[in-house]
Amino acid sequence: MLKKEWKFPGIVMSDWGAVHSALGPALHGLDLEMPGPDFMNAANLMPMIKDGRLPMAKIDDKVRRILRMEYAMGFPDRDQKVPSIPLDNQATEAVALKIAREGTVLLKNAHGVLPLNAAKTRRVLVIGPNAVPVATGGGGSSFTTPFRTVDLASAIRAVAPGVEVHTVATPVGLSKKALRLEGLLQGKWKAEYWNNPIFREEPVFTFDEEAIDHVWSGNPPVPGMSKFGFAVRWTGKVVAPRTGTYLMTARSDDGMRVLVDGRKIIDDWRDRAVDQTQGMIQLQKGQEATIVVEYFQRGGEAVAQFGMESRDEMLEDMVPAKELAEADAVIACVGFNGDREGEGHDRSFNLPSGQDDLIGRLAKHPRVIVVNHSGAGVDMTRWVDKVSGIIQAWYPGQNGNQAVAEIFFGITNPSGKLPTTFPQSLTGTYYAKAYPAEHPKMVYREGQLMGYRWFDANKVKPLFPFGFGLSYSKFKIESEIDMMTGAPAALIRVTNVSDRAGVETVQLYIEQAGGSPKLPIRELVSFQRVALKAGESKEIVLPMFNKYTPIHRKGRLFKVRIGTSSADLPFQAWGG
Repeated sequence: MLKKEWKFPGIVMSDWGAVHSALGPALHGLDLEMPGPDFMNAANLMPMIKDGRLPMAKIDDKVRRILRMEYAMGFPDRDQKVPSIPLDNQATEAVALKIAREGTVLLKNAHGVLPLNAAKTRRVLVIGPNAVPVATGGGGSSFTTPFRTVDLASAIRAVAPGVEVHTVATPVGLSKKALRLEGLLQGKWKAEYWNNPIFREEPVFTFDEEAIDHVWSGNPPVPGMSKFGFAVRWTGKVVAPRTGTYLMTARSDDGMRVLVDGRKIIDDWRDRAVDQTQGMIQLQKGQEATIVVEYFQRGGEAVAQFGMESRDEMLEDMVPAKELAEADAVIACVGFNGDREGEGHDRSFNLPSGQDDLIGRLAKHPRVIVVNHSGAGVDMTRWVDKVSGIIQAWYPGQNGNQAVAEIFFGITNPSGKLPTTFPQSLTGTYYAKAYPAEHPKMVYREGQLMGYRWFDANKVKPLFPFGFGLSYSKFKIESEIDMMTGAPAALIRVTNVSDRAGVETVQLYIEQAGGSPKLPIRELVSFQRVALKAGESKEIVLPMFNKYTPIHRKGRLFKVRIGTSSADLPFQAWGG
């Protein structure tokens, strides 16, 4: 379909390490295996060409496509050396800031709490685990090392110098107090080390430790031991100083499990990158409990940390009552970071343990704005109706917090739109059945119903739909749909009916009539960002079809839908 029906002239290239055989991919459209030809190489392909299983015409087509791309990019005409552009330079930094300004999404703005009035705002409290340090990016291939970073409090001071800003960093779940089990641990941990990852035979070392707080960074845990393939068991006794709920947090690379009086509370026993898992237990004042923490490491980084503390005390420590009462606005910086979200491992749909509680405690203040750092949706159900504003900042990078601060005070008008759907919860969605992966394979069953298409087909209302994003401006959209021309298109007039310049993104979807339940009900075909001054109008033309619109077939009835998100499409007309 891609190459013949849609006339795609380019190449089909594999993801890194995604090819697992030679003949199938070579016959069915793959042109370039990356990062190297482990399968589609001369040793494997030549015998298939000689015996006729792989036609030479297939090889010729692949070569033509690769050469076509090389010449289109001008590669043969210029020296293929790394350009002498300074790594830390103002031009690329300006581009990154522009992207942050345009990509940050305003999800909620109850009663017009934003933008804040710098002249009337005396004190702002910036609080949360991502307030300091800055969560600049995710892990794996999304990780970068900035030359410098700007935390949100510093960015606010720069854009609104008259505002007094207080910062409270709240390391949720693994504070020093939690790591040392202050007021809980009786004596020390008994630590036993095995020189294999399965606790085989007797431990090679046994000694006492003050805390389970290890980041070995590729070094052996004890001199003389292997740095790859070992296991540790810590045993300790705690006594509860008060009746209540106690939060236990295990952070490790690779697996870790926690047992309390023989009952498994945390069980994340698998090879993986650094991740954090929580569990909770109820204890009565004076109650004793024996805790066993087990850890194994097979390769790569080696991290083993365990903490425990009273959930009520944690919340009391996190939110300073005096500063909360004196603040004119409270900004909660929550979400994930490079340890918790990245390539090669899944993360929870819930915010890391304690962050929902933090927002709930802050929500007693009438003006709380949540700034969320994540690469996709998170569960907001516990607090979405209690806070005044929500900003999806993704991962801000080097100085993306400047863009967020500018949005807070109206220097930048938000214009970002969600490129994905944020569910209300995973319950009842495709994802609830798909994750976690089994054995550990993820079976692809979505078909064409990816993202918003699944929500539409199953009539599931998302929390925030694909294409959604608020602005400080208000827009009016009027549309005329012309189906009589050779290239059907929609003529759309967009007017800024507010007193503030802004940007709206108009979206056009094609909806099929009487189609298969396995096919999308509607699909985004075209869209355009429209920048308008206050009171200004512009006309734009959006095509109804492109050559990659599979639901368009000659003589088939369809509906055109126009609006500002996959769930807000007021303009419609039938055609065929």
